[in-house]
Amino acid sequence: MIIFFFAGINCFAQDLIIQKNGNRIYCKIIKEDSLIITYTKPAQKAQFEIIRSEVEKYEISTLSSSNIEESKQPPSESILINLFGGITKALGKFGSQDVNDLAAGLARRGYVLNATAVIKVTRKFGFRASYLYQSHSFNHKAICDQLNVDFPNANFVSSGTNWEIKGFFVGMEFTSPLKIENRLSVSFNISAGIPKCVLPMLQITGQPYGSSVTTTQYESTTRAIAFFGGPGIKYKVDKNVSFGINVNFLSAKASFTEILTKSSSGYSSYTKYDQDITAINFEAGLCFIFYHKTRKY
Repeated sequence: MIIFFFAGINCFAQDLIIQKNGNRIYCKIIKEDSLIITYTKPAQKAQFEIIRSEVEKYEISTLSSSNIEESKQPPSESILINLFGGITKALGKFGSQDVNDLAAGLARRGYVLNATAVIKVTRKFGFRASYLYQSHSFNHKAICDQLNVDFPNANFVSSGTNWEIKGFFVGMEFTSPLKIENRLSVSFNISAGIPKCVLPMLQITGQPYGSSVTTTQYESTTRAIAFFGGPGIKYKVDKNVSFGINVNFLSAKASFTEILTKSSSGYSSYTKYDQDITAINFEAGLCFIFYHKTRKY
């Protein structure tokens, strides 16, 4: 009887999982993907899961390999929700600090927030929709310093708000795993949109001719065609969450048509101004992964 009992166990326990701590699990592997191995034990109906990172190696008998061949493929992702944030650096004329250049945006480093939903069409391709918000500090002090050079005794002081770019983008994303059994993957995205661009408010007060004068250039908003995209890399923390890092480039040309400038002396005027906006964004955050309901992992 004992011999037949152990024979029955051996017939069931065809596979072997060896953990990194040396523990051996005799079992029947019924499913595996890039993150998890699912198995059952003799005389138990329950299914158990073990994370691949805890496994040193595993052996699948020829009797059961044909039954799990299909599930060796990684899970089929359906929707990805990315929540990223980071820093942004102004480039080109947008980031120029030359107050004598009328095309200089005097934009400095700022921060960026990016929320994206990706609908996967295939394992490597998907459509994406993003909401982007980024803010660049405006170097109003550079203008003030130049005025104090031109009018040495005027004692100019300045204040201002930030450059802002905010709005929705739609586009495509391409993803490729570095290895099927690996948690790492690389991606590239490209999107286009018509975000709102905000020209900063600038206020300067001084005494260029003996009496105090305050001049204010008010905020102005416009919408501009913009392009946004770049490479990224993701690491799966577990089946449903990844940590990601992206490097994205932003390019837009904003035309502000009604910029109001007023002075306490009674002067008032409307002007136009064009600004090339270019920036590089360094972002990091979390990606939440949802799978097709037709496949269970």
